[in-house]
Amino acid sequence: MYKVVTGSAVLDRETQSEHRLQVTCRDAGQSALHSAVTSLVVMVSDLNDNAPYFQSREYQFLVAENNAIGQSVGHVTAEDRDLGENARLDYVITGGDLVSTVNFRLDGESGELRAVVVLDHETAPRDGFHFQVRLASSQTLHCQTTDVALYVHRAVCL
Repeated sequence: MYKVVTGSAVLDRETQSEHRLQVTCRDAGQSALHSAVTSLVVMVSDLNDNAPYFQSREYQFLVAENNAIGQSVGHVTAEDRDLGENARLDYVITGGDLVSTVNFRLDGESGELRAVVVLDHETAPRDGFHFQVRLASSQTLHCQTTDVALYVHRAVCL
């Protein structure tokens, strides 16, 4: 029977994802004439132990009025230090007033924000559209939110 003893050390994939060991086996005889040496690679599995986080505490976007429906008006980005399914992120618009949230759609996988209506400087709220975006990791209750403010400016005619 063999056992890898790590003592009080904790293996953390984000710090070191693999450990290489050299194992020597010797016979129990007095002269220990026979021995064998081999290498062992220990791959550390990922746990969903890191909370996702936004690249910015808040996002502000400026978009010209008379935009095309479906036009990208901004992009929120986040990271998670975990791997694979443990790092999959879901973006959702939460909070904010009804006028702000119905005018935009957020791609749940990419964080791309798109206008679903033609925006007009004269009818847009003077202080801009405001809402929150929630970010959740797929396998756990790790959640973060960030504030988004979007301002519509007059189109410049040349």
